Amino acid sequence: MIKLKTLEFYGIRSFSSLGDDNKLMHKINFHDNLTILQGHNGSGKTTLIEVIGFALTGNVPFSPGKEHMKSFLSTNQEDSQSDSPSAYILLRLEKGDNPFDIEWKLYSNGKKSQRQSNCILRWRQGMSECLNADTARKRISKILEISPSVIQNLLLVRQEETLWPFELTGNELKSRFDELFNFGERNDNLKDLVERRESLRKKLAELEDSIGPAKALDWKHAKLTTEREKVLENQKFYREEEKKTFK
Repeated sequence: MIKLKTLEFYGIRSFSSLGDDNKLMHKINFHDNLTILQGHNGSGKTTLIEVIGFALTGNVPFSPGKEHMKSFLSTNQEDSQSDSPSAYILLRLEKGDNPFDIEWKLYSNGKKSQRQSNCILRWRQGMSECLNADTARKRISKILEISPSVIQNLLLVRQEETLWPFELTGNELKSRFDELFNFGERNDNLKDLVERRESLRKKLAELEDSIGPAKALDWKHAKLTTEREKVLENQKFYREEEKKTFK
């Protein structure tokens, strides 16, 4: 079982990073059994869900008609020229009895091509990994044993997307379920296995074809060896007979 323990972050949407110390950290402590988020419209409840979702998947929430990362960051930091992170997320959780931290640092200098993020995975026994975003997504999914698609479409669904199974077209629904159940990846793996098996079958056939001549050569070699041994024995016999004759 996975339990969320605490969430610390700044620089995301309405949760500005600008405070008295220029880094106003927002923190939430999760109760072991149940945590309820309550607030007026626009107070940031959905943003908190999106921050948790980003921490667990590394995927920026979809924003129609906008550049997703830019709309995800606080407006005070989206064009920052500083070397310090534009936004920061630290999610502490437990998987079973193992405490585990996921720390994201998001950077932006206002240019889409140069926006980036990196992630530090930390076990509180002292082990840690510093990864780029793509590698972190795969690593987190493997550690948590749950796919990003399940997290985004089933566990952390935004209010306006809760009816997605009934609102998507047939092809869109198929694509979404393919993501949820990894049908595409499984089909690719199956195709790869079939191709490998066919390759091995061809290689085996080639080996069997080459074994035939080799067996024939072995038989011929054995026959010639036997004949040679007979010739040598005959030579020895005749030498001994010659010696007897000329004594």
